[in-house]
Amino acid sequence: IDNQLQLKHLSDKFLALTFQEKHQAIVVFPQCPKEDYWVNQKDFQVNSKGAPTPSMNKVIKLMNLLINQRPVDKSKIYVAGLSMGGMGTLDLLSRKPDWFAAAVSICGAGDKDVINAYKDIPLVLCHGKKDEVVPYEKSLEIYEALQKTSNKSILKTYPKAGHLVWDLAFEGDDLLNWLMSHKK
Repeated sequence: IDNQLQLKHLSDKFLALTFQEKHQAIVVFPQCPKEDYWVNQKDFQVNSKGAPTPSMNKVIKLMNLLINQRPVDKSKIYVAGLSMGGMGTLDLLSRKPDWFAAAVSICGAGDKDVINAYKDIPLVLCHGKKDEVVPYEKSLEIYEALQKTSNKSILKTYPKAGHLVWDLAFEGDDLLNWLMSHKK
């Protein structure tokens, strides 16, 4: 683990003075080792019913440590991720729904069988319709399943975009402000 690769996308949003002036936050950018994955999955069929992967287990332990040993406002904890991190976001929501006030999954996939765990958490799913890495239908499936639970999740579809939609999703401050505006 180089502890740098995960900072390539979007860390500048959180480091920006405008963000820091507006939000007091502890921001965690975990890096998954190349030999592991955030979720148990095969061909984007995610299984969140069993034990978490070793890397997700470490994230859960880190979050427990931060929540219990740092000055964290427990009513304002958020999770967001892109690509494999988008899958990890949905997996973590299903495992620890009591932690989170809101979430964003970008180009992710999830386990439809566990959505009841997080059906009450505000969630934005962002996905490029022409995604060549994680099929767009994976976010659509989660969105449609959540809609059946009266969830007010939002699906932001980028019709002409492929996999790299995170810059589009976080263009401007609307999505970040939406995320940070929620409170349990």
